[in-house]
Amino acid sequence: GGRFTHNFDSAKPNRLTLGFDLQGQNDSRRNFANCNDSPPLSAPTASCPVLGAERGTLTLDQRELVSGLGAYVNDEIRVTDGFRVSGGLRADNVKFEVRDRLIGGTNSDDSGERTLHAVTPYVGVVTRIGNDRSIYANISSAFETPTATELGNHPDGSAGINQQLAPQKSTTYEVGSKGGLGRALSYDAALFNTRVRDELAPYEIPGSSGRRYFRNAGRTNRRGAELGMQVDAGPILVNGAYSYSDFRFARFVTDSGVFDGKRIPGIPIHRAQASATILRGSFFGVLEGEAAASTFVNDANTARAPAYQVVHLRGGVRRAFGSSGASLVAGIQNLFNRAYSPSLSVNAARGKYFEPAVGRTAFVGLTLGFAAQ
Repeated sequence: GGRFTHNFDSAKPNRLTLGFDLQGQNDSRRNFANCNDSPPLSAPTASCPVLGAERGTLTLDQRELVSGLGAYVNDEIRVTDGFRVSGGLRADNVKFEVRDRLIGGTNSDDSGERTLHAVTPYVGVVTRIGNDRSIYANISSAFETPTATELGNHPDGSAGINQQLAPQKSTTYEVGSKGGLGRALSYDAALFNTRVRDELAPYEIPGSSGRRYFRNAGRTNRRGAELGMQVDAGPILVNGAYSYSDFRFARFVTDSGVFDGKRIPGIPIHRAQASATILRGSFFGVLEGEAAASTFVNDANTARAPAYQVVHLRGGVRRAFGSSGASLVAGIQNLFNRAYSPSLSVNAARGKYFEPAVGRTAFVGLTLGFAAQ
């Protein structure tokens, strides 16, 4: 990639930026039948010829090539000392190519290519309120292509590129404020509304052995708020963040039903994180906590992951042995040994939604540093 920036000193000073990005990816993908099922097979099959083997016959063998070119321009104009306007434009062109290497017999040549492109503009304003506070407003658009994996996994098991899966496009409206209240407190608060077209939604199908597929979810609305704060009280530093996420399907119909108005699964409505750090000379201690509300795990909103709260603790000493470069740290993750699932497999087949975290875990680490003479 490359970027060029120039500052214009005029009646309305502005900063102009031009740039581009080049990306390339070359993958060799091979899929095999999953023979590690329960109950175990009692007799060999065409896809699982060896009893007890997890890997069965080869079902897909292809080379996947992805190339992308993006170019952008943006300009920031200082209208007055306390008021700035910015705007920009980005153009992206992404090409996917598949070269099928499993050809012969009943396997036809599924080689092919597909090009996805879009132009995404944005505009924003920011104005200063006093010496240490500002408010801002932005309207921005975004373009997200499916990944090579998302385009390569077909529900019917075929190879090649999924020609029906569309890129995800969105428009976001955001207002917010950031700054400080005195020297001890700083904050960043924002409200946003994002409208997404063709959102990429994951799902599984029975008999897919856990393989994930993707489809477009028509339209979705993502409304929410975010708040971050930091308090610096001498030897104690406190950080906190909270997010409210009212994310729903506006229009989404599949063979399984109509999900208009349902909440997008996998995203809790409320999530909070906080930490407190104590510094005393070379010693430090950190207490961290996070909490999340219960979360739907499927598009129909018929199953939930329970809410959770978890606490972590760590501490240590820098320059543990005088002025040497040694540092010592020790801690406990999941201090109260909570059972919770921070990661979820949305729309998993057979109800396997939950990916539980480990229980209480202790660790200790020593870092040694040596200065060259």
